[in-house]
Amino acid sequence: MKRSLNLSSIGARVGVAVGAVMLGLVLVVATGVLGLGAVERKLTRLVTVENVKSDSASAMRLAIVSRIDAMRNVALSSDVNAMQADLKRVDAYVQDYVEARKRLLALELADDARAALEQADAAEAQAAPLLKQALVLARTLQPEMAAELMSVKFAPVQQRWMSALDALSRSAEHGRTEAVAATQDARRNALVWMGVTGLLALGVGAALAFMLVRAIARRLRDAVGVTRSIAAGDLRARIDVTGRDEVGQLLRAMSEMQQALTGTVRAVRRHAESVATASAEIAQGNMDLSQRTEQQAGALERAAATMSALGTTVRENADSARMANELSQTARGVATQGGGVVGRVVETMKGIHESSRRIADIIGTIDGIAFQTNILALNAAVEAARAGEQGRGFAVVAGEVRSLA
Repeated sequence: MKRSLNLSSIGARVGVAVGAVMLGLVLVVATGVLGLGAVERKLTRLVTVENVKSDSASAMRLAIVSRIDAMRNVALSSDVNAMQADLKRVDAYVQDYVEARKRLLALELADDARAALEQADAAEAQAAPLLKQALVLARTLQPEMAAELMSVKFAPVQQRWMSALDALSRSAEHGRTEAVAATQDARRNALVWMGVTGLLALGVGAALAFMLVRAIARRLRDAVGVTRSIAAGDLRARIDVTGRDEVGQLLRAMSEMQQALTGTVRAVRRHAESVATASAEIAQGNMDLSQRTEQQAGALERAAATMSALGTTVRENADSARMANELSQTARGVATQGGGVVGRVVETMKGIHESSRRIADIIGTIDGIAFQTNILALNAAVEAARAGEQGRGFAVVAGEVRSLA
């Protein structure tokens, strides 16, 4: 049952619990209906059988008493009209007795009631000729003989007859009492069965509700624990996905979320490692750039020293040129001084030519140094742009180097 509950949805389990409770209510109602049916049958028997028995027995006894009373009036009456009225009453009481007896015979009688009715019939058979003879005597105006017949011969028969009818009444009353008791028993049984089925339905419903709530609450607690672990950053918590109900779907979604978060964290870690590696490479490049910058600075210092020496040489050459100019001016004046002076001038011009050639070589060297310095400044600017905020100093140095170039 537990496995079936796990494989079903919460709605299905709630439906099973509600269905069980409704089934219990149906059983309670059915038990009540059956019990009420039994009570109704008992009451129907009480009303249609036992009461009719008692009423019929009472009617038969009343008819006999009234018949005997009317016959006594006939015997004692001296008025013909009154006698005729009493005779009609006798016939009516006879008819009432016959109809009550028919109603009684139409019912199912107990053995004692049937025996009492047979005794009443036997007494009636004995009383019928006596009553007829008494009527004849009354009609022939012999009341003394009719009264004697009724008191001497008819009285014992009447006693047996009334005793039989009393027994019949007691039997009918006993049957009615038993019917009332049976009706009460049926009512009590119906109440007992309704109570038992109601308690049983209540117990089953409570048990199903307890099992349902416990199963759902336990799995929800597991889901809450896993959610708190994930919220705390622990992605290694194990999620047991069982069942296909709503809680199982929730756990399955949480498991998929956990796997997705684990993949995301791994990807972020890989990217962080890549960024760290790139940062290390950038730092190494910055160190290399710093070394190259130092080397270029040394080269610039050497170039500056060379340019200073070149300036000195240029100044010396300028002085030499002035001197040569003065000498040439002097040579004009002293051209006539001889070939020795001209030879010295020629030698001096050769020196000047050699110095000019050296100056041209130095200027070419300076141009090469300036070109390399400009390239170095461009490289430094590129590296500074790559380094971002950290390469701002290199950008300033690169600008100064470019200006120097």
